[in-house]
Parts: sequence; C-alpha cells; structure tokens
Amino acid sequence: MEKVIGVYRITYPKYNVVQVKNLISHEDYENIYKKWNERKQELETEISGLNKKKHQDKIKELNQEIKGIKNKLLNFFGAEFFTDQSPIWLSQKCGGNMLLSDYQGGIIEVKLEEL
Repeated sequence: MEKVIGVYRITYPKYNVVQVKNLISHEDYENIYKKWNERKQELETEISGLNKKKHQDKIKELNQEIKGIKNKLLNFFGAEFFTDQSPIWLSQKCGGNMLLSDYQGGIIEVKLEEL
C-alpha cells in the first residue's frame, strides 16, 4: 500500500461501531483514485453496451483491464480508506465530533486511534 499515510481504528460510541481504515491524502484521492475509478467506470459502461455473444473476446479484455485497475487501487489505498479532508479526519479539530448535515446524521462523536 504505497499511498497510505496511516491506519486508524475509528469508533462511533453512540452506535457501538468500530471500523479500521487507511488514511490517505485528499490529493492522492483526487489525482489517483478518482481518475482510475473513472476509467474503470468507463470500461464497465463500454461492456454494458456490447453484445455478450458477439463480443466475448472484447468483454474478456475489458474485464481484465478492470481487474488490473481494481488491483492497482487496492495496492495503493487498501480496501477501505478515508482522506485527510474527510469529516472523519476533520473531527479531530472539532472536539472529536464529526460534523455532518442533518440528513447524514448531524453531529456524531468519533474517536480515532492510530494503529
């Protein structure tokens, strides 16, 4: 995992939920993850427009490229991550409270522990 800054245990006491996620930079998210993920989505869209019987070889080729992108992203960032601009990370500056819209749950207590 080349782009991981740190690994954190994230606890939401009110909900009795604990997650372990990798911290990545927002810059890497924007410049690497989003671009590769957009390419993956383009390939998936291309596959959905192909006739499965007529274009088996092309579909296989595109699926291999998608698999390669997924592996690359997994190697860079891990299976689950959050960024240094996310509400989870910014909660440290807000007294351990994640500030979300009411629609998203409002103010939620968060505890971060670097592993």
